[in-house]
Amino acid sequence: MATKYSNYSGKGHHTCLSFTNAMRHHENEHRDTRHQEHSTKRDEDYRDTNHAVHNGGHVNNHQTQHHNDTDHDREDEHEQNNAGNTNHEDEHDSNTSSEHDHHHEHENNNENHHDDENEHGGCNTNTPPVAVPDNFTGNEDVPLVITVAALLANDTDANADMLAITSVQAALNGTVTLINGVVTFTPAPNYSGSASFTYTISDGKGSTATATVNLDIVPALHPLAVTSASVNVSEEGLLGGLQDITGSPDTTDATSVVGDLQISNAVGNVTVTLAQPTEALTSGGLAITWQGAGSKQLTAMAGTQVVATVSIDNLGHYTVNLLKAIDHNGINVEDIKTLNVGINVTDSATSTTGVLSIAIEDDAPAVTSQHNAIAAIDTNLLITLDISNSMTADSGINGLTRIQSAVASIKQLLNTYDSFGEVRVRLVTFSSNAETQGVAWGTIAEAKAMLDNIALSITGKTNYDSALANAMSAFADTGKIAGAQNISYFFSDGIPNLGDGNESQLSNTTISIADRGISIAEEAVWTGFLNTNQIKSFAIGMGLNLADVTHLNPIAYDGQAQENITGVVVEKMGDLDSTLAATINSLTAGQLLTGGLIGINNGVGADGGYVKSITIENITYVYDPITATVSNNANALMHFDLTSKQLSVTLASGGNFVVDMDLHAYSSIKRYSRTH
Repeated sequence: MATKYSNYSGKGHHTCLSFTNAMRHHENEHRDTRHQEHSTKRDEDYRDTNHAVHNGGHVNNHQTQHHNDTDHDREDEHEQNNAGNTNHEDEHDSNTSSEHDHHHEHENNNENHHDDENEHGGCNTNTPPVAVPDNFTGNEDVPLVITVAALLANDTDANADMLAITSVQAALNGTVTLINGVVTFTPAPNYSGSASFTYTISDGKGSTATATVNLDIVPALHPLAVTSASVNVSEEGLLGGLQDITGSPDTTDATSVVGDLQISNAVGNVTVTLAQPTEALTSGGLAITWQGAGSKQLTAMAGTQVVATVSIDNLGHYTVNLLKAIDHNGINVEDIKTLNVGINVTDSATSTTGVLSIAIEDDAPAVTSQHNAIAAIDTNLLITLDISNSMTADSGINGLTRIQSAVASIKQLLNTYDSFGEVRVRLVTFSSNAETQGVAWGTIAEAKAMLDNIALSITGKTNYDSALANAMSAFADTGKIAGAQNISYFFSDGIPNLGDGNESQLSNTTISIADRGISIAEEAVWTGFLNTNQIKSFAIGMGLNLADVTHLNPIAYDGQAQENITGVVVEKMGDLDSTLAATINSLTAGQLLTGGLIGINNGVGADGGYVKSITIENITYVYDPITATVSNNANALMHFDLTSKQLSVTLASGGNFVVDMDLHAYSSIKRYSRTH
């Protein structure tokens, strides 16, 4: 008797052997019992005989004598019986011997059966199949189809059972499927290198095995490629440019743009060079020529003037700078001039080309007519001033330190705003952290006194985060003028070297070197504050290099027009007064509402022009650039300077308006003195 186990877990063979051993043990017990019964029977016969002899020894002689004959006869009969018994015992022994022989035959059969079972794997136990790892080669981005026969070719089964693949799984660097008897491995997109999956086989009797399929995905031969790009720069960002949000398109006020061209599938070292545009352009009437073709930098020249530069490196990182206006077709409308710079990419095997398309936005003339009387311009001034250690450096002006020179310029700034209307001032100072001076908005006199005091206590590093955080908090204090324009000035002479340790907020509670300068998220917090409160923010760098303007740009923003403006770097402290005056002029011109004046959203733009006519207090002044004369239709009192081309008009209200007819902007505005 044998039992077959279909599930192999290391225990089926042991169970079968245990069952066989139990059968043998049962057969041995049966044999021993039969042998014991036979022995017992013979012992009982022997005892009966002895008992009879023993009893005969106890009868009297008479009885013995009397029965001698009888006993003799009986002895003969007994002997005959004994002979019969002997024959019976012999027959019994013979039967026992036969049974014993039969038992031995049964044992021999069992042993033969056991040997047969051992020969067939142990009482017919199902031996599990053996799955052997496989190796195949595929191609990048191409599904690899593997037949079931190929996977089973090196797999075996000791019982010669039919093997089948029941599942595929555990794919690495791709996916694997088993559909209708076909195994398909799909490599991950654009992947080459080692990959694998596992498959499981079954013998159909419950036993399984799993093996790994190792794959080598050969890279595809992709051609060298470079992406092209289109960028925009605008004349509105140039000195004298007219910033606005009109035109088609009007995407930026920036004169510089950086970016990256993606170079792919390169073999070995890569070299990138530039090819000059073929478009014919002019600037100031002069034809633009290009220098540096075939190198990594192109320079556009109009005579001796540099109009633009384009540069690139071998990684595809490019920079475009517009330095001077180009000539556009439209006189009174904005238009676009496009130039296409060729990109040549070469590796150790081949080469390819791309294009960097540069759109140059015009800033066409724009004039907004206004018909309101000149009114006082009230201002809330939020001033944030750097008082770090570097502010004790020499300013280069009559032995003054930077802080002393800055305080003098800020006082002059306050005086100028005071000449246009009521002014309230909130002063914030900062170094390693920030501090608000006073508890509320104060007068100009109070602000000047505070400035004198802070000039005596200069220490610490430069933390822009804390400065802006305190400025936002200070603006909310009481004492502002309702309905006044809100202006912010940020002054610093240093690159930020501290922060609040968190690039997603502006805080004055912690100090860290991990978050220096204004991050994109922090800039969003600041510009959101400026937009909400309609604040125009100027960022002034004192004694810095021009390249340091990148640290100021996130702070410079017009919350009134809700558009970016650039920071201003004053390399020489002696130029600070004129720089601040220019911010007032550009700002105030937009606020003077009599006649067709040039304001924030008015002008002729960076590519030049002149004021053809201007109407001031209902009197129109007409300029003829050929004869260099100005006339008006009312013989009004005026003065025109032939050298400076400045027209000066005395206003009926007592003010004085001066405009440069060639430079299309006023040079100064003087108002009457007011009594406070």
